[in-house]
Amino acid sequence: MNKKDYISQQAQGLLETITAFGIIIIGVVAVLGLIIAVTSFRIRMKEKIIAVNLAREGIELIRIIRDNNQLGPEENWPFGLKDGIWIVEYNTIELKEDKNKADNSAIDRCENCQLYIDDAEKYLHASASSTLKKTIFKRLIEIKESGLEEKTIISKVFWTIKGRPQLIILETILTGWR
Repeated sequence: MNKKDYISQQAQGLLETITAFGIIIIGVVAVLGLIIAVTSFRIRMKEKIIAVNLAREGIELIRIIRDNNQLGPEENWPFGLKDGIWIVEYNTIELKEDKNKADNSAIDRCENCQLYIDDAEKYLHASASSTLKKTIFKRLIEIKESGLEEKTIISKVFWTIKGRPQLIILETILTGWR
């Protein structure tokens, strides 16, 4: 083998090594990008699942208020369901103007719609306790007349992901049927 062939083979070996490293780097970058995308997607889906469940809880809390008020034989429709924009939590037994009225119908600007979480992982609107942690979620419930002995209940949950507003809206109709 002459000197020219030897140098040519060395150059070819070096080129193959560089190409192999390039392919490995592209593979590693692709895998890292996929891991980052999956992690981001998982976090977004977790937040969306929490938001949907908070919206469902809002409707269920209004249904409980209706059902509890429906138990009294002297109670009549609308069984404590007053039209308006409300905040409710797990221990709300009636809608009171001074306690449960939302301070703004636009959920993104509603201050008392902010949800906090306690040590037992219950979501609350009140921030009086120092053990409550502020969450990224806001929830409000709109109740409006929709027909004879019917109320439309709209539960909204708002949060932001990287500065982009997110909103879940669930709606149901409650009736005065016994």
